[in-house]
Amino acid sequence: MQDFGYCIWLVPEEDKWDLPWTAGFETHITIYKSLSYFDALRLFLSLSTKSIIVEREQDSIQTSENRFHALQYPVVYSKLNKGEKPTWWPNDAHISVKYKYDSEITDTPITKLSESCKFNKLIIMKCDGHFKTWTRLF
Repeated sequence: MQDFGYCIWLVPEEDKWDLPWTAGFETHITIYKSLSYFDALRLFLSLSTKSIIVEREQDSIQTSENRFHALQYPVVYSKLNKGEKPTWWPNDAHISVKYKYDSEITDTPITKLSESCKFNKLIIMKCDGHFKTWTRLF
């Protein structure tokens, strides 16, 4: 299992990117990972968000670390947003759409995913153990 500690995720406003094949976790953009509980809570309380339009890149990427495989799509902060992107916006922003242990992900079930979506909610996740048991705290 891959443990990521406490994480802060940005999640969609709509069900548009709430994907059935995620198998147990919310579609999200990781803002911070591998935090202690107190650091996660401190950062979470200091962050503010508004509705952010995110555009999905066409090509997926797969990452692998300690037999934990993730299928991701890079995303960009849309030019349709008013104002500048938040200072906390990650450099490698991506949506995670599928996780798997022990073997690479060979299917990319993404044909119905729209090219843009609004995200507007920050949450804290405890991401230890199997991804199906990760828990949402706030």
